[in-house]
Amino acid sequence: MRTIVLCLDVSESMGYGEPTKLSLATAAALKATEGLSSDDLVGLVSFDAEAEVVLDLQPANLERVQSEFDQLATRGVSCIAAGLKEAARLLEKNHLNGAILLLTDGRANLSLSHGGGFEGSLDLERELLRISDEAHYKNIVLHAVSVGEDAFTQTLSMMAESTRGFHWIADIFQGLDCPPRELHLKIEAQGLRVHAAPAELPSAQPTWTKESQFLHVSVVSQNLYEEYESNRMAFLTNPQNDRKARTALVSIDDGSLVAYRERRPKTVEEIRKSAILLDRSYRDYLNLSQDGSVNILIY
Repeated sequence: MRTIVLCLDVSESMGYGEPTKLSLATAAALKATEGLSSDDLVGLVSFDAEAEVVLDLQPANLERVQSEFDQLATRGVSCIAAGLKEAARLLEKNHLNGAILLLTDGRANLSLSHGGGFEGSLDLERELLRISDEAHYKNIVLHAVSVGEDAFTQTLSMMAESTRGFHWIADIFQGLDCPPRELHLKIEAQGLRVHAAPAELPSAQPTWTKESQFLHVSVVSQNLYEEYESNRMAFLTNPQNDRKARTALVSIDDGSLVAYRERRPKTVEEIRKSAILLDRSYRDYLNLSQDGSVNILIY
């Protein structure tokens, strides 16, 4: 008998994207449930700023899980720590070890104490890693599915690894019994000089981000964008510390950036050759120095 608690992020950022991150997350959760037998137990915890037990542990029933998903809506900020704590409590309350399947973009912006935070905060990452270590001590396995093209994949991968769990990407997740698929590198662009995005998020979300349907994107040359467009699988890495995050890409020559091109022609020419526009969340998360550079891996 297997016991799985689905721990699902329903914060506001999960409503972004086309299809939305929430729809990708629920599709992955259903794939996980399909692989369970009637002897297995499944529960569901959702979280934004707070966590809620949506479905107590019970024999796996795909229709029941689907029914609960149909009623979910995105709202509020994201306290991933609260979701994990509640999922672990659900297992402990029933005196079961089991596993947690965390489905999120990894972009926490609230601590467990509700003391605040911001997307890309390494303090929030450290809190999540402490909770993962606690889960491992209690013989709870944490699996993670990173959802969306702007997911903070490194945090989720480290959390899963610390409990001997798996980390999957939602787009290619095939179920709990299918190990994560190896990605094949298509092209790597090295040493891209980092410039700040036209406006910082979330206080002043820029027009080009809204039109891209993603909360966080990276602006690159048209050539890099064309390499990315077919599979839409790209990652930023900091060569100084090997930190890594998934990103959606937008071409500097995209129609939504006409005003920016007129305003910053010199920077635009740099981006067409060997530079990139990144918002603060990526710069903080990758722990970039002020004059830092990044690599882009396109699969």
